[in-house]
Amino acid sequence: MDFNFLEISFKKILSFFKMNFSSKSIYSTDDEYYTPAEVWSWVADYISPDQRVWEPFAAEGSTSIQDMKDLGWNVFSTGLDFFEEIKHVEYDVIVSNPPFSKTREILPLLIQSGKPFAVILSASKLFTKYLHDQDCKDLFFIIPKHHIQYIKNGIQTKNCSFYSIILTRGLMGSNVFL
Repeated sequence: MDFNFLEISFKKILSFFKMNFSSKSIYSTDDEYYTPAEVWSWVADYISPDQRVWEPFAAEGSTSIQDMKDLGWNVFSTGLDFFEEIKHVEYDVIVSNPPFSKTREILPLLIQSGKPFAVILSASKLFTKYLHDQDCKDLFFIIPKHHIQYIKNGIQTKNCSFYSIILTRGLMGSNVFL
């Protein structure tokens, strides 16, 4: 028999998330949750210091830019509209925690850009039609062993109700389980 290891691995990952996590997520349009510095370190091995890292969704009050600079990255944020800027900004890779409520619009643009990225998403986004309608053959995941406890109003949450993943393209050649 001829088995495609990546296809089997992807199917196992989807099955695992469907059985364990997809029904546990909540839906909210409150996108003002910030990323703990630890999360960016999970991506650090895949970003080189000479790459121009664009963090297009760093909101006022976010520490993401400084956290990424602390990792030695050449990172910037324009503070402008991502949907317009993606056509014009010169960058090598996007690393961000985009607004979860805008994922339906953001993911296709990232994938169609053909450029590398690492974005934090709710694991439930793996099961959406808008993701499956894209060319997903070179997408890989960093899957944390625990819930990411986001920062809200300067306080780190303790009981995040959903699982997150880091969806990547062009940075790594396999899925990573932390």
